[in-house]
Amino acid sequence: VSSVGVTNVSLIIDDVFNETNSSGINNTNYIFSKIISEGIHTWNYQSCNSEGCSNGTERTFTIDSTAPQITIISPTGQIDSHSIGDLLFLNWTVLDLNLDSCWYDYNSINTTVTCLDNTTTFNTEENNQNLTFYANDTFGNENSETTSWTYAFLETGVDFTFNVSETSNQFFEINVTTDITVLSISSIITYNGTNFTSTASCTSGNCTINNLLDIPLVTSGEFENKSFFWTLSIFNGTDSISIQTSTRIQNVSRIHLEECGGAFTTQSLNFTAHDEQNLSRIDPFLFEATFDQWLGNGSVKRQSNFSQLSTSDEALCISPTDETFFIDAIIEYDEAGNASIYTLRNFFFQNDTINNVSEDIFLYLLLSSSSTSFILKVQDDSLLPVTGTLIEINRFYPGTNEFRIVQIARTDDLGKSVGFFETEIVDYKFFITLNNETLLETGIQKVVPEASPFTLTFNIGEPLGEPWKSQNEISDLNSSLTWNDTSGFVTYIYIDSSGDLTLARLLVIQESLVNSTANSVICNETSSLSSATLSCNVGNDSGFYVASSFINRGNGEGLDKQFTFQVETLSSIVGLLGLFYAWFLILIASFMFKFNEIAGIWAVTITVFLVNLTGLINFGGVFVTGTIAVALILTWIMER
Repeated sequence: VSSVGVTNVSLIIDDVFNETNSSGINNTNYIFSKIISEGIHTWNYQSCNSEGCSNGTERTFTIDSTAPQITIISPTGQIDSHSIGDLLFLNWTVLDLNLDSCWYDYNSINTTVTCLDNTTTFNTEENNQNLTFYANDTFGNENSETTSWTYAFLETGVDFTFNVSETSNQFFEINVTTDITVLSISSIITYNGTNFTSTASCTSGNCTINNLLDIPLVTSGEFENKSFFWTLSIFNGTDSISIQTSTRIQNVSRIHLEECGGAFTTQSLNFTAHDEQNLSRIDPFLFEATFDQWLGNGSVKRQSNFSQLSTSDEALCISPTDETFFIDAIIEYDEAGNASIYTLRNFFFQNDTINNVSEDIFLYLLLSSSSTSFILKVQDDSLLPVTGTLIEINRFYPGTNEFRIVQIARTDDLGKSVGFFETEIVDYKFFITLNNETLLETGIQKVVPEASPFTLTFNIGEPLGEPWKSQNEISDLNSSLTWNDTSGFVTYIYIDSSGDLTLARLLVIQESLVNSTANSVICNETSSLSSATLSCNVGNDSGFYVASSFINRGNGEGLDKQFTFQVETLSSIVGLLGLFYAWFLILIASFMFKFNEIAGIWAVTITVFLVNLTGLINFGGVFVTGTIAVALILTWIMER
């Protein structure tokens, strides 16, 4: 301070008088030593004498001794799934008042970034899972932060076709490796927002997941990018873990079946109309059709509609031109205009194929005056209706010695359709098909209207065959199975010379005519001898019986012989009518009492004996014996 008469000098920091020196020394340097906090500050001084005070020029200064503060948000820790070579996001925050520059070191390569962008991406390298981020400020303070990460599932390979057509069937596969213990794994692929179950398997940490999909339709324009990824569900014995793979893109292009012209020049189908009888062209004709077309398995189809009220021909073209298309179609055709000269007909395609080799389709119309309609009925071997089958009607043309398809009909839910024929003079042949597979080919026949409504019935399926199954004869066995109605015995005699016999069995069952579960086993006799006689005492109880013999040679029991027989008495045969006859005979015998008492007694006694003997009434032996004894006593008494 060089003023005269200085009384004091003050230091001003951030507009605050911080310290005053009142030594009053003129023409000298006043020195103040202060510890100032970090930040931006102002400083000044004030000098005073007896005449007043005066300030110097205010100055600004900055104090910065702290390095930038870095936080790496990602990548860090465990990443669910990643494919080496794909991009990873690097996200960070950096705090510093005087930030200058930022960069990161990955794979020994420094890459500069804009500090306040807070995000960038980098390509990953195999076996390199750490990165160092750097930042410095304008005062030369520098800081760094290192991050490292692991992959729960490392995607080692993905197999799919990038450019595909809609409706085509495509293969998708991803291979991943993991250090996680995988006890079970399941997966779904999310394609264009729709989930499909995948096939997944793991062996020693190497997992394969794949799908076969019909590609969905392009919803707008000619091309669309459709995204897909897999979600893996893993159980490690303790926890269930869900992992989502990287998202990938597939470019899908639209398929076309269009009327030829403009951009569509590769013809695949050409339709013309003809008179069925003389084969002349019908020009113009009406053509209306709905086509479903696809390239894959048919779970996704593109639909095309065509309507021509009057056309000479209908040519359809495909795109892409190097593909084989599958088609379903229903076509309605007739002569053009409102005339009714011909009968309107249908033509169908069902799971047929078309390509860049054009096919001519002749649509035949039959004059209404020559046409007779028939119900066409298709049924299976159980006589149930078969729906959705095509009935291909072929007409024979002697002039060219060939059959031509003149109509194709399709059965409805009742297995029926309608065909139009020239009856009695034309030879026809029929093919019944379903999804392009022939179910029935008929012989050549004329169509003759008989009972109304006129109907042609086609039976498809395997023949029912014989109602009975033949019994295989057992080799090296001599046997007989007999029933003796006098003795009441069933006897099975066998001699097995095979040397393999383990068991022979005789089974006799009494059948219940009311309830099959009430059948009773009368005998179940067995023998392990190579030859034996097995017997069963059935007795004289009335009923229906089944006798069966079986041979077991260690590979299961086989039926040898079997027959049914019936045990019955006369009373069981004649029933109540026999009971009436018996008592009627006894009543007639009792009329002998009118002539002689003793004669009447013995007439009744003898009638009871004969009725019991014939079986009209089963009185039993005790009753008959008692009756004879009573007759003897009465006779003796009366004779005396």
